[in-house]
Amino acid sequence: MELEFSAKLTYVPKFNGNREAPAADRFTVVYRNPTPALKSRLLPKPELRFRYDSDGRVEGGETVISQDRKAIIDGMLIRIDGLSYKLDGETRNITDAKSLWDAPIIFDELIDELADHFRSELEKKIDQKN
Repeated sequence: MELEFSAKLTYVPKFNGNREAPAADRFTVVYRNPTPALKSRLLPKPELRFRYDSDGRVEGGETVISQDRKAIIDGMLIRIDGLSYKLDGETRNITDAKSLWDAPIIFDELIDELADHFRSELEKKIDQKN
């Protein structure tokens, strides 16, 4: 059996009405097609914490899962095409993770959207055929 994939995938974000804009005005995000190694590095394993009484019996516990959106974006994002903003009259392009992190806070919504999309790509399961 031979399966065919691309090393890069493209996503059109919803941020700021991007999907409703004319095709020529939309910005796109190119990102890595995840591998098991990338998934292992970017998605932390759940941490189990238990509380014990003075006799050593378990009183309760909790599962802690921390998600680092910066690690996910830095690890998955290859480039952003067609996105810019003006700051004090100067046009600045957002082309990569660094320029996205350095952009004004309004882009935090885009960062959340990308982190959610990339996380869903990292957690994707293949549909098994019977």
